[in-house]
Amino acid sequence: MFASGGCDQRCQQQLYLTRQIRLGMNKDVRRVQRLLVLDAMPEPALAQQLSAEHEDLMWAVAGSDAAALIERFHGEGFSPDGAQCFLVDPLVNLMMVYDPEVPAKGMMKDLRKLLKVSQVG
Repeated sequence: MFASGGCDQRCQQQLYLTRQIRLGMNKDVRRVQRLLVLDAMPEPALAQQLSAEHEDLMWAVAGSDAAALIERFHGEGFSPDGAQCFLVDPLVNLMMVYDPEVPAKGMMKDLRKLLKVSQVG
């Protein structure tokens, strides 16, 4: 996920959803990782909240490289603060893009299929 200007309520909801989806992978849970890309260093309170509520979440600050990174995932309807979820394989190939309105069950179904046929990761 990408988030600009911190992590608002919509971002928090997507983080919760991705955490639940990851946990739902059961035996494949270790094959699924979550990454939040921020455009600037988060406020200390947000960093502490992310660490406390999302222990498995990795987060990074894109900084000056944000434009190049975002361009890799740019597509129709993309917004860096749109709370979209991107499913990326271990070779950094973009596999799927999900809008916030997509049901979690649909995301889990897609992820299970991809993990089943994956030869990488």
